Amino acid sequence: MTAPVFPDEAPDEVMDAAFDWLSELNSGAPLPAERRRALTTWLEAQPAHADAFAEARGLWADLDWSEALNAAVLPAEPVATPDRRRLPRRETRSGRWKRWGAPAAVAAAMLGAVMIGPDLHRQVMAALWVRTVETATGPAEIRRIVLSDGSRVTLGGRSTLRVRMEDNRRKVELLEGDAFFDVAAAPQRPFTVAAGDLTVTVIGTAFEVNRGSRGAHVAVSRGRVRAASAESVAILTPGEAATVRPDGSLAVQTFDPASAGRWRDQRAAFRDAPLGQVVESLNRYHPAGVVLEDPSLADLPVTVAFRFDQMEIALTALAQGKGLSVRRDAAGRMVIGRKRGA
Repeated sequence: MTAPVFPDEAPDEVMDAAFDWLSELNSGAPLPAERRRALTTWLEAQPAHADAFAEARGLWADLDWSEALNAAVLPAEPVATPDRRRLPRRETRSGRWKRWGAPAAVAAAMLGAVMIGPDLHRQVMAALWVRTVETATGPAEIRRIVLSDGSRVTLGGRSTLRVRMEDNRRKVELLEGDAFFDVAAAPQRPFTVAAGDLTVTVIGTAFEVNRGSRGAHVAVSRGRVRAASAESVAILTPGEAATVRPDGSLAVQTFDPASAGRWRDQRAAFRDAPLGQVVESLNRYHPAGVVLEDPSLADLPVTVAFRFDQMEIALTALAQGKGLSVRRDAAGRMVIGRKRGA
């Protein structure tokens, strides 16, 4: 392996180097002394190297590389949208390691693995690199992510996802926004998504979860999920959705499974939805923002469907149909209010 030139290296080069080291370490052949020294030098050269090694280890999926995970090596690029900013990912490691102590610890763990054998090596590395990773998107940004188990997540605009992968379970928390999950089957490792008062447990399926100020919602497009709230539990099949009511119980509805996660295709659709909920959802995909001038309009039921590039036209038509007005304020936001004198 040829080490990158440290001063000018790009993040992709660092990640490539990390995967090269993992490939060499897990080839089954003993690592020569000069290569062990080279690994130590590389890990200690920059904190970013140890971070990249941890990232690569998490994507390696229990040290068993497969072609199905190749996409996970690449940066998760957002779908083409008006705002293509990449937001930084925030990561914390178990044990509260200090950043400057990680390189030496990683080097010791990896070099020790050469002497202690592959089984203990696997246990040591599993303990070291159980991580919690948090990913956030900006307004109008839609990002596709491949998790270390092969599960795929599409994260909507202004959304935040926290992922923790462990040997016996996969835990995801949707802190806010929209997420569509296509979960890799692994019966021995339940996949759980928490969104406020709603908890969704699956084995292998595709479903959407939304979390906003009015509560959480899950809709199943394939497979089966177990939806649980503080007061009730429901097994959902394709075409069924559940919303947490204010009293903590679940309201189960039916829907067209093909309509789940329309925002992934830059589309929105609402049927008899409170205007406040519509505005909150659209604010994830409208960079300038949409606001209600009169809070009492939040409960007004509306039905509307449109593409994101038609949002302003659609909201103007919707407002006119409800006897409302739409204007822009000094900050460029779309303001929905009552017509003067109404």
